[in-house]
Amino acid sequence: MRSDMVTIFLIVLVVVLSICLCTLALWQPPIAIQEMLRPTTIATAEATTDSVAPSEPTANPTVSTSSTETSAEASTETTTHEHEYTFKVTKTPTCTSSGLRTYTCPCGASYQETIEQLAHAYAITVQEPTCTSNGRTSYTCKNCGYSYSEFTQAAVGHSYGPWITIQAPTETALGIAERTCSRCGDKDTTTLPKS
Repeated sequence: MRSDMVTIFLIVLVVVLSICLCTLALWQPPIAIQEMLRPTTIATAEATTDSVAPSEPTANPTVSTSSTETSAEASTETTTHEHEYTFKVTKTPTCTSSGLRTYTCPCGASYQETIEQLAHAYAITVQEPTCTSNGRTSYTCKNCGYSYSEFTQAAVGHSYGPWITIQAPTETALGIAERTCSRCGDKDTTTLPKS
């Protein structure tokens, strides 16, 4: 009886160990498997490379090298070229728009540069205030005609003298009186009642 128990125990132990080993083998990461196989693959590749003989001799390496050197020299020449630019004003700036200056190299390379818009050249006109109009300063550009004005002082109003009778009133007609502005000469009239 005891030997049967021992036998069953050993069988169970072997089965459990087998299951554990299978589980570990299945759960092993693929990278680890690749690492395990890599040395064999490399060795095989090296052996294959060594065993293959070149089918024909290498094509003239001198030509290939000189071709490479020539293209390298050409690219070096292209990158080390120093541009010698001359410029020309292709659009003259004005008071209302900017201009353009174009730079050109004999090799064909070119670029443009903006010339700043010119400032207005104003002619200034000062208008003093009068009895009826405000004083203002006007600015007009001599080149493009653009203009604007600024208010400087309000109209000063009339400065009238005393009333002077122009036509005396009568029993049947109204009279007329008049006064004159000493600044602008404007005349203000009024009627006088009948006498």
